[in-house]
Amino acid sequence: MANTDSNAFQAADFVSKAAHEQSQSLLFSVLPGEIRNQIWSYALADYQDETQVYDDATCYKRPEYLAPRKTDTVLLRTCKRIYQEAWFLPWTHAEQIFYLTGTDRRPLRTTTVRDMQRTLLTISKTQTMPIIQHVRVFAQLYLLENGTKLQDILNLSFFYPKSITITIRHTDWWFWESDNNLHFDATWVDFCRFPNSLTELRVAFESLERKKDQIDDVVNQAIRGWTFRCKDDTELSAKDCKPEIMKWSGNATWGGRRWVRDETGPNKLDYYVSTAIWRPVSSTSDNENGTPRTYVTEGRRFPNLDATGYAQLDDQIPWVPTSVMRNANMAPDAPTRDVRRLLEESSDEEGEERFRESDDDSEQDDIASEDEDL
Repeated sequence: MANTDSNAFQAADFVSKAAHEQSQSLLFSVLPGEIRNQIWSYALADYQDETQVYDDATCYKRPEYLAPRKTDTVLLRTCKRIYQEAWFLPWTHAEQIFYLTGTDRRPLRTTTVRDMQRTLLTISKTQTMPIIQHVRVFAQLYLLENGTKLQDILNLSFFYPKSITITIRHTDWWFWESDNNLHFDATWVDFCRFPNSLTELRVAFESLERKKDQIDDVVNQAIRGWTFRCKDDTELSAKDCKPEIMKWSGNATWGGRRWVRDETGPNKLDYYVSTAIWRPVSSTSDNENGTPRTYVTEGRRFPNLDATGYAQLDDQIPWVPTSVMRNANMAPDAPTRDVRRLLEESSDEEGEERFRESDDDSEQDDIASEDEDL
């Protein structure tokens, strides 16, 4: 979404100018606007740019996020009348993605709140306020749980999303490195107020396949115990929600470490994702003025989510520095047992020192990334 504010500014200026009616074209003289809009939507759909595929050794490369997305806008350059009808579709139909994460857990180029606000303000000058179809937020818990960073997004002016998905990845949970049981503080549930345009709020809970039972546990707790609110106090409920389940496999290497503890194959991790959906609810009776009566609960405090009593893995070698593997001329996808043996056999002082240095470097990188201003 680079330079979206600049693009929107140019669009706002161009849309306001007169255009030829194009009555000689069957597109405009025969087809109704609804059909034309479907054609424009198909032609302007975004896709993954396979020339810029993300590195496998990252925590943000995943299904449907293998590379940055782009849109071929050649259609908009064929005719001013088409441009005036469809100029905003590449923006509204593309998924708008935010990362509430450290810098090492997101792609190099991402949309910031400031970028998005500039674009929205510019679009508002055209007197066209298209609804955004979908917003995705990838969030580490330390930046999500108190709600302030997410509310910065939700408070954007002229921000009208239909659907928001908040994704908690395996590496976003507290102390996943130590294989802690899953914990999710609920402060943000009561703190955040969502746009009134919202028709669904989706929260995707992800962890390793072997922690499937913990994910199912916390998702069921969230469905039963969490209710979200829009700014007009309409409540969003997940009552009777049947979670959507997805499974996928990815690389076991990230942040200069290969996580052999969790591997299901050489350099392979299996993931389990359960997505719960909250939708607006209203009572069957209306207020006296005819508007739907909404549920409002005052002074509430929602329960934290805790998966308790599950066994933790006590592995003496949870991960192996990739630098140690490179120094031993070991292939990135070497069998797990060989990678483990590499450290087990490195009992000499040089090997131990090399391991400690790699560990210290990784920890410093983690601290530096968390201190970055989002």
